[in-house]
Amino acid sequence: MILLVGGCSRFRSPEETYRSIRQETHNGHLDAAFSRVSAAYEKYRSRDPYWSLTFRVQKAHIFFLRGSVNDSLQLLSDDPPAALLRSEAAVRRKLVQGLDYTVSQRYADARAALTEAEAQAGSFQPSLLGDIAQARGNLEFAVGNYAAAEAEFRSAHSIATRQNQPYLEINSTGSLGNVAMKLEHYDEAIEWFKLALRKSDELRTLFSMQLALGNMGWNYSVVGDFDSAEVMLKQAEETAGHAGMTGNQIYWLNALGNVYYQQRRFAEAEATSTRALELARNRDDKNTVTECLNTLSEIELATGKLDLAAKHNQDAAAIENAGLDHFGIQYSQLIAARIALGKGQYAQAEEILQKILADPSVETSLKWQGQS
Repeated sequence: MILLVGGCSRFRSPEETYRSIRQETHNGHLDAAFSRVSAAYEKYRSRDPYWSLTFRVQKAHIFFLRGSVNDSLQLLSDDPPAALLRSEAAVRRKLVQGLDYTVSQRYADARAALTEAEAQAGSFQPSLLGDIAQARGNLEFAVGNYAAAEAEFRSAHSIATRQNQPYLEINSTGSLGNVAMKLEHYDEAIEWFKLALRKSDELRTLFSMQLALGNMGWNYSVVGDFDSAEVMLKQAEETAGHAGMTGNQIYWLNALGNVYYQQRRFAEAEATSTRALELARNRDDKNTVTECLNTLSEIELATGKLDLAAKHNQDAAAIENAGLDHFGIQYSQLIAARIALGKGQYAQAEEILQKILADPSVETSLKWQGQS
């Protein structure tokens, strides 16, 4: 009995605690990681500036992964002590801020934070350059610069393989699949996602597994294979839920609702997308909220609920206009045209559709819908 107690209460150095928390985070056990990092931060915040900053930044990163972007930014608001400006934690602070700003659609702030992180890493923490390239790829992807995004993801992938960073390798692999999907190279995208899923399964990392499963499901839905899409998205939603990744869970739920809509399973579609919207309204990711609103508008249009569709469409447009979500705006405009058509407002519908068709940045699938 004495040996058991002594074994359980052995001293853990802050380095060992941090490595363990990072591993839990990588593996997608976010609830456990968050509980432990919160305790570590409280333990060291008033006794050791270095470890206080290190655990504070890691806690902020977990906030980000769980979809609580405002909480993450608030935790990162205080600058590090001057003596720690060259530390790994100081560079990671700017990196996580860049991730937060990207999700919040504060793209200029994101670019500034990641530029600063890259400059600091290049001089003092070169091992973080791959993570920064991945974050810069996320930013370029979010604003629709797919060629620049692909270049950043390939850079991250090259660094990851060269420096033996398996988690970064998985993330960059899946991100290259996302770019291929946006460029409508669907077969190539599936191959990237399959590779990411295989590597995720080898490492048993729930975080990367749910991303690969969800992105595969989304890709299948785009090409009309709704049965495969449903299977993948259900697995992704369940895996994200087990990992405590509420933000991603919402995203896959909404995508699943869209699959049900495409299959004309309207009752299941409405229930699934309503649940996604209810969860999304409690988070900080505006893009996910607008996607949930747009999906519900589509379902309500199909079931003849024009007034409710118009309300959700107006809510989405208001968020998108404030956040400069260009693709979301285009999609909401298409829905607005269909609502006007349903109400017999033909001139208004035609005007909106002509604007969509005249915009060279509109993606092919939306142009097809507009022409139809």
